[in-house]
Amino acid sequence: MGSVLGMRYNVGMGWLRNLIFGEPDDEYLARISSIKNIGDSSRAGLPQEINGDVENKPDETPAVSEQKPDQYHLAGGQKIIPEIEVERIKAQPSSDNKSLEIWAYIHNLASFDIELDKYELLGQRGDLNKFLKPGEIFELRMYRGAMPENDSVRKMYIQYKIVGTGDYFQADHTINYKYEQDNQGNKWYMPDSLKLIRPVRDI
Repeated sequence: MGSVLGMRYNVGMGWLRNLIFGEPDDEYLARISSIKNIGDSSRAGLPQEINGDVENKPDETPAVSEQKPDQYHLAGGQKIIPEIEVERIKAQPSSDNKSLEIWAYIHNLASFDIELDKYELLGQRGDLNKFLKPGEIFELRMYRGAMPENDSVRKMYIQYKIVGTGDYFQADHTINYKYEQDNQGNKWYMPDSLKLIRPVRDI
């Protein structure tokens, strides 16, 4: 009985509302629907609230820009290792073959300027402080002392740096000897060449 009265009440109130306010036409309903859609779309990009907390969408990870290659680095960012080498040596023994001078020709194989820093050859060390442009060759005396009596010393090194970055490197070389002997039975080991050991060391 109650539900029937409720239905009659709603129907009656609906009739009375339409009588007072008028029946909404199709244009009015379409306008209301359009406003609702605009509101929904404007809220689509806003953080959503869940249980009182605002849910933020995860930020899009920005694309990592690749490092552009330059004269010191490859496209992937790897460091270019500059090479120098002792292209040849000139060994000058004394008349009695008791002493020896060694002149070295150092070649800059890198595509940028380097500075020669220091070296060690047959126990003798020295500072160079010499700048070399790409492709340049520098001649210097690296040794002046006793003629080696054996070939126990097998390596020498030259340290240098890139002028543009200050990075230091070391070019190790193998010492190759030539065994000699005179008519009196005197024996000695004449350094014949220096061979670059690759790869060059980044120090």
